[in-house]
Amino acid sequence: MLPSLKQREIVFDELEKLFRNEFWLGFYALALPQVEGIFYEMCILSPSIKSIGNKALPQKVELIRPYFNLSDVYFDYYQYIIPDLRNKFTHSGFDANFKLNSFDLLVDILFLLKIFTELTIPYVIINNFHKDNDWKNKYPIFNEYFYAYFLNLEKLTDEQKQEIKSDIDIFIHKLFENERINEVYTEIVKYLPMRIGDLKGFKYDLANIDKEQISNLKKHDKDYLKIYFSSNQNTIKSIREYCIFLKNFEIYWTRINSDQKNVLNEIKKEHLNTIINIFKVYDIIA
Repeated sequence: MLPSLKQREIVFDELEKLFRNEFWLGFYALALPQVEGIFYEMCILSPSIKSIGNKALPQKVELIRPYFNLSDVYFDYYQYIIPDLRNKFTHSGFDANFKLNSFDLLVDILFLLKIFTELTIPYVIINNFHKDNDWKNKYPIFNEYFYAYFLNLEKLTDEQKQEIKSDIDIFIHKLFENERINEVYTEIVKYLPMRIGDLKGFKYDLANIDKEQISNLKKHDKDYLKIYFSSNQNTIKSIREYCIFLKNFEIYWTRINSDQKNVLNEIKKEHLNTIINIFKVYDIIA
């Protein structure tokens, strides 16, 4: 179960007792609102959903659609049928067959919990990494697995990171203890200077440009920057990934040898300030 759902364990435990004891009316009455509750939990985990307010279940389902590939197949039921069932029960307190509908609702909730674990929300993705740390199950090469984890980790809020801090620390240590971490090191040493070189044609001094300069740029300059970054997406992505490694290796790579450490420190000294400034510009402009 996702950590964010732990507060609902007491409700799920009660639902199990009601179901096992065949208290169908009680189960049905308690289970119906859990559907909206689970969608609420999904919504608050997404960094792009800023406000839920008093949104009803159909609106919550709509907000989550972009995060599930098969939402067009499965979400209409939760968005339109479940609200009708809940309204009918709320207004009349009666249903023709509480037992049959309780079985249906149990399946609905179990399937919804499965959907929860498949959402493309960073918090969910990170927890899936923590549950299955065999990189070969997800990615063809270790480097992609390594960077995918950190790129999603960067998207978590500070509160979310704090909530699962111990899991994060354990997982990152395991990443850096993996024997294939040397492949990441080799890639950075070989390609980072090259990727920085790919941006040398840029007409601004990326090593020294700051936010004030960016805010004072004229519209045609900002338009140029947008086009420039758009046409160099792959280079920007690679540089961001390498930056992640440079910011973390001293903390977590305990098995690094002195030669590797010296090489990486030289790279940091020469390139890190430029990289940081690239993303100051990129995050504002792009």
